[in-house]
Amino acid sequence: DLRDGRVKPSLQAMDEGNETRIRALQNVSRQEIQRVVGRDRSREKMEVVAGYMRFVRETLLIDDSFGTSKQQDSRIKVVLDPNGGAATGTYHYLMRTFGFDAIEIETPLGRPAHRIEPAEEALQIAKERVEKEKAAFGSVVDFDADRGNSVFADAKGKAIELDPQEVAAFNVAMMLSLYDLQGQLKGQKVAVVAHDPTSGMVHEVAKIF
Repeated sequence: DLRDGRVKPSLQAMDEGNETRIRALQNVSRQEIQRVVGRDRSREKMEVVAGYMRFVRETLLIDDSFGTSKQQDSRIKVVLDPNGGAATGTYHYLMRTFGFDAIEIETPLGRPAHRIEPAEEALQIAKERVEKEKAAFGSVVDFDADRGNSVFADAKGKAIELDPQEVAAFNVAMMLSLYDLQGQLKGQKVAVVAHDPTSGMVHEVAKIF
């Protein structure tokens, strides 16, 4: 119900007893959701986006200043390449909501500018834009936005790709850092399970924590 300016959970929007989604939809302003969804302000999409935003905040413990560099006191610049797929528009607004200076590579919805798989030559446009905009990193997602890949600016501003082993170690570092911030590692012995062919980088990252 959007009439009072707040989003209220409905039976159609969630399974009975799903407390996580109920919390996610409570106290999210209509204006906040509309800023994210853009022109498509259907009730269904607004409820979905509201739930996702709340889930991200609660899970990652982040707020609107998440995308701000503490060292430079400025918003972190990122390049987003949805490639005309499902993340077009929504990804950009979501990142801006959390404080990033987000630049979306404009591609008409439904008309991909490069191969759909976010790898190899599909990353080239994002790499060039990261260097041009002097962004911290670029993110490229596949057409249904359930997988992605990233390129990062090195110390000289050159955009580089990470190999799969580096990505695996990076993901482990991010998750362990999150658990550490949440206090879940205190006094705990945590196991990290990695695929057998994974390089020793994951092991070295895990030892830090």
